[in-house]
Amino acid sequence: MPRYFSSAAGSGANVGLRSNTQGPIKDPVKNVWVVEFGMIACVLVIPLALICGPLRGVPWFWRLIDCSFGVFGLVPLEIARRMIVKVAQSEPRP
Repeated sequence: MPRYFSSAAGSGANVGLRSNTQGPIKDPVKNVWVVEFGMIACVLVIPLALICGPLRGVPWFWRLIDCSFGVFGLVPLEIARRMIVKVAQSEPRP
């Protein structure tokens, strides 16, 4: 098996993703950008699937399923963002 398919190669990505999600849990107001970045990524999934799908020969139905990941990914991120905004508004400003 080639080296890039080994489990050791994927461990770095897992550490990177885990460190990106820990910031909003520890300090949500300071790290709201992580949630907003995820929302941007969800929106960009839609044109990516619609543009690159035909280039790769992906069937239309599968492209719609790919787009649904972006749409349904926005829901929990928007809920989290609204909660962070409420927390930011309730905190006293220095």
